[in-house]
Amino acid sequence: MKIHQLFSIKDKLKNRGYKYSSLEQAWTREINEDEVEEEKNMVVQWIDEKCIVIEQANTRKIESYYYLRVSNCYDHRDYLKENGFRWNGYGVKKA
Repeated sequence: MKIHQLFSIKDKLKNRGYKYSSLEQAWTREINEDEVEEEKNMVVQWIDEKCIVIEQANTRKIESYYYLRVSNCYDHRDYLKENGFRWNGYGVKKA
């Protein structure tokens, strides 16, 4: 189960055993198939259901992530933030 970008409830998610994946930008937790509906009903009390992604752990899936680095952009930081850019995002350090 993945919960996308909801830091407002991070403490509740941590208490329920979720871990944050900076690569996926989501809170994740592996649960048994028979507990999925119960967990979803619990979490949906706090957030919109469209933020929840449920995937089978044994499903093969290949995802690609790209990183774009923008230098000398301080004057445009608000625009970049509105469009999903992060300051020192994803834990990538300067090369």
